[in-house]
Amino acid sequence: MTWLLRFWWSVPVIALVAALLVTRGTLADTKATLADTRAAYEAFQSDVKTKTAQAKADDAAHALDVQNQHDDLNQEVANAYQSKLDDMGKRYAALRMQLTEAQTHSGVGGAANVSGPVAGTGHALTAAQSDRLLNLLREADENTLKLIALQRAASEQAKVR
Repeated sequence: MTWLLRFWWSVPVIALVAALLVTRGTLADTKATLADTRAAYEAFQSDVKTKTAQAKADDAAHALDVQNQHDDLNQEVANAYQSKLDDMGKRYAALRMQLTEAQTHSGVGGAANVSGPVAGTGHALTAAQSDRLLNLLREADENTLKLIALQRAASEQAKVR
């Protein structure tokens, strides 16, 4: 017992050493778990960055594809509209020539009898009246063609996804 009284301090030291050894083992496990968690988090971050970059590239490619489709549709509609407008211009030029010939045959500066919208009214059109009528009809046809082209463009572009 004298030994115990003489070396009383050794009991707490032995307890502290035992606690230190247990703590070191727990610390090593915690450090290993933390390293694994960090590695998994870094892999997750890398995966997110890769997938985000891929999604951005896919979105950019899709946006470019959609823009190209819209441009193609716009060009196609514009070409069809211009073609119809040119055909209409040729028809009105031919009609204007027929009216001019009819007015020339009926007399210089005189009114020509024209069949069509004024037929049956008994009125003859002067050159100025026939020009005004043709211009109004042409403008109405141009507006109709524009409306048809716009409706087609809107319908076709609504289909693009």
